[in-house]
Amino acid sequence: MPKNPTGFDHIVVAVHDLEAAAARYTQLGFTLTPRAEHPWGTANHIAQFSNGSFIELLEVDRPHLLSEHAFAASPARFSFGAHNRDFLEAGHQAIAAEGAPGAEGMSMMVYKGEDASADARAFAASGLPTYETFPFERATTLPDGTPARVAFELTFATHPAMPRAAFFTCHNKFPDVFWKPAFQTHANSATGLREVVMAATAPSDYADFAQAVTGVPAQAHDGGIACVHDGQTLSILTPDATAARFDGLAPDLDRGPVFCAIVIDVADAPTNASRALIPAEAAHGLAIAWNG
Repeated sequence: MPKNPTGFDHIVVAVHDLEAAAARYTQLGFTLTPRAEHPWGTANHIAQFSNGSFIELLEVDRPHLLSEHAFAASPARFSFGAHNRDFLEAGHQAIAAEGAPGAEGMSMMVYKGEDASADARAFAASGLPTYETFPFERATTLPDGTPARVAFELTFATHPAMPRAAFFTCHNKFPDVFWKPAFQTHANSATGLREVVMAATAPSDYADFAQAVTGVPAQAHDGGIACVHDGQTLSILTPDATAARFDGLAPDLDRGPVFCAIVIDVADAPTNASRALIPAEAAHGLAIAWNG
């Protein structure tokens, strides 16, 4: 029972200082939603796109509220908050020894979901670790300042050799409340996520996993593998291919594959967008390229 192919929902970019990241992404031409808080200890700003995808900038701002993973439970439980805390702490510890600031970057890849339980069954049937689905609600603020609530249910998928990366599907239960045109107009003319890129020493080792997560066969492509559905691509590339495409980008792969870059569609004749690659160090650990 393979997972039905679905489009990109969003990416999670874990950062140490959410407001500093929001200021930087605003400088890069993104319109962001007001700050919102999750009940388990994280907070976000979101850049919504007109194609139904978005970027989530995320900070662990109340670590005392985080729940831990419970992998030995039945069913096992995966903690969104703990994963992002560990992502930031592991990166910080690895780099702090060399006297550099803590690492940030893309920690999670998210596909659209319509039935969390069906996605969990499909992941299990493909041999992936199975976790309890995770429903939650949070407060939001509409463009006119009106408070509202949104609700989601998440289904997680992980790979033991990818401790710094996680995938999940997201069932948005109140899309009419969540999606607002006022948040989807960007100075850089961004219209949506086109490609998400991971770097890995041996991309083909993850072909079966990528196919199970996306529901799309993994094909050899440009120095790695790619799963393509409706024009959106998950790519897993070798270090050489990553460097060639993204101006020498060289992610640390000592602890397994990592997300390292995205490609964003932009409208024709944008009013204030640069076509130059934004290097990872200028966008909180995530290189950004433009398509259009």
